[in-house]
Amino acid sequence: MRRRAFAPALLCLALGACGGSSDLPDPCKGNAGVCISLTVKSTSISRVDTLRIAASGAVTGSHDSAKGALSPLPIKLPITLGAPVTGIVHLHVDGTVNGTTLGSGDVDVTLTGAAAEHVAAEVTLNNGSDDAGMPDASVGDGSMMSVDAAPDANLGGCSDVGCGGTCAARCALGKMCNVNGDCASSICNVRTHLCGANACDNGVKDTGETDIDCGGTMCNRCDGNLHCSATTDCVSNICSDTFCQLASGGDAMNGRPLWTTGPFIPQHLTTIQDPSYVGRYDHAAVQAGDTLWILGGWAFKSGNGQAGPTGVAWTLDFSTPMPPQTAFTRADDSGQRDPARAALGADGNIYLFGGFATLNPTPKTFRHSPTPTFGSVWTPDADMPVQRQRYAVANGADGKIYLFGEVSQIDVFTPGATIGTWTQAGQLKAPLRDSPTAVTGSDGKIYIMGGDDSALFTPLATNQVFDINTQSFLADARPMPSARDRHCAVAAPDGRIYVAGGPNGTLVEAFTPSTNTWTTVHPLTIGRKGCAASIAPDGRVVITGGETATGQTDQTEIYGPDIAPSVTSGPRGTTLTIAGSNFASNAAVKIFWGPPAAGGVQVGAATSNGSGFFNAASVTIPATGNGPFIAIDAKAKYPVRARFTVTP
Repeated sequence: MRRRAFAPALLCLALGACGGSSDLPDPCKGNAGVCISLTVKSTSISRVDTLRIAASGAVTGSHDSAKGALSPLPIKLPITLGAPVTGIVHLHVDGTVNGTTLGSGDVDVTLTGAAAEHVAAEVTLNNGSDDAGMPDASVGDGSMMSVDAAPDANLGGCSDVGCGGTCAARCALGKMCNVNGDCASSICNVRTHLCGANACDNGVKDTGETDIDCGGTMCNRCDGNLHCSATTDCVSNICSDTFCQLASGGDAMNGRPLWTTGPFIPQHLTTIQDPSYVGRYDHAAVQAGDTLWILGGWAFKSGNGQAGPTGVAWTLDFSTPMPPQTAFTRADDSGQRDPARAALGADGNIYLFGGFATLNPTPKTFRHSPTPTFGSVWTPDADMPVQRQRYAVANGADGKIYLFGEVSQIDVFTPGATIGTWTQAGQLKAPLRDSPTAVTGSDGKIYIMGGDDSALFTPLATNQVFDINTQSFLADARPMPSARDRHCAVAAPDGRIYVAGGPNGTLVEAFTPSTNTWTTVHPLTIGRKGCAASIAPDGRVVITGGETATGQTDQTEIYGPDIAPSVTSGPRGTTLTIAGSNFASNAAVKIFWGPPAAGGVQVGAATSNGSGFFNAASVTIPATGNGPFIAIDAKAKYPVRARFTVTP
């Protein structure tokens, strides 16, 4: 029997911004506010192109998901609410195909009014009939899902409403199909199962194409991370290692986006309260909502060579697109930690682990609320099973925090209501190493990169892959092009893991899990070891601090494009302009209202100039959805967002 493929869809309710992804076990993970994890199932249908959700009771609102993306059921969706809610929220869900409702369901969710509350709910869509031959398919890792192909009983044997299958009429472009004969064009895309216009829209890699429906002399150019054989096959005009590279790769010195200078970390105090201690390295950086926390590390006193661990914490407010140079403010001292390792827990708290405390190793764990209210305290939590200093922490897609390096065992921390718990997840893959990085990629797997070989005392280039579902290592991914230790790394919204710092000067490289490839991006302004990497709320990469050839740096560098709306609030129907900078040069830019993969709609377009700028792209706030604005150019494909508050 033929197999049929569908791409999973994401959804955000208009009551708030999207808080997660449907391909994760908990789509509300990392959301510090109120979030409902809604599982949508069905006993009668296996796919929909639109999910319509209406809320009533304690909260009101509605939303239609993106039409045209056939989504298999069951599917798990995040519904995030902008403020604490007390009472019962009634959710009514309709599953539709081409505007026809094939199944409906209702569920009540009780909320307690807590500021940070996650609730799981489940709704079953049912119309009393059976979707013959179409078994349910669960959303997995975000790849294409396959289910048995057969005429849909709910459509009377047709492949779409009134056409295809047993219906006399053939289907028009964009309608659902099973075979070529269902379509007036005689082209049924085998991936989307929608009627296409020509051979460049059939979902098959035909002769002459370098990837599915792109490349070669007949079809459009391929996007980044798709196969190519020549530069002319790629939108970016860069073909390397048989893949189209994004515009930021292939031209390391000139390719945009560039790194720009952000606010400088203030002078750092030590135990002797000396303000001449400046810069820091081997610190931790944690982004919690709008606030970037800088914790612990080693401070150096310029002039006389004195140095020491610091417990002074600083925060940087990213509620504005580009914080001013004086934006860092003092936060609650965390206690001396060098090196410092920290992570944001699934419960919204910041957790600080181990390190050296006043030059002595410690197994202590502390937590702090994400609110930088000066004068509160760090609360002791469960001690680490083994004290560590030079290791890596990673937020798993399962809401747990994983520790890798320095010792052979892998420790796993699960935040708790009053105190967390520690478990073990096997042994670290050889060789044993200090100071690696560990980052969860876009595929949900943890990538442990580089580090200092504990026996040979040399930097490593290894790229090991840990699967949290099986709690075991998979085959290694492609090694880093350059061996590194004391580097920093972070997963960015373009699907790549950015690696910077270490013994490699200003060199920055990016790894794409989906293609197992590396590319070089624009270099840092200042080479550094012991840096920290994080993602700002607008999606840009932020690199802070580090040890330099002459001591240390207090410089922050920021990577990614930037957009600025002319106004940041107003009623629906408001027309405004958006300016952009640091995009790929001479690139087409699309501006969306809401994430494109979660039902966001395009509201504007622009073309960047040779310096990556564009001015005054006109947009109008749609009648539904709560944003934010998201801009993506066709060459670099690095998404950046900007907020807009809809007012009554």
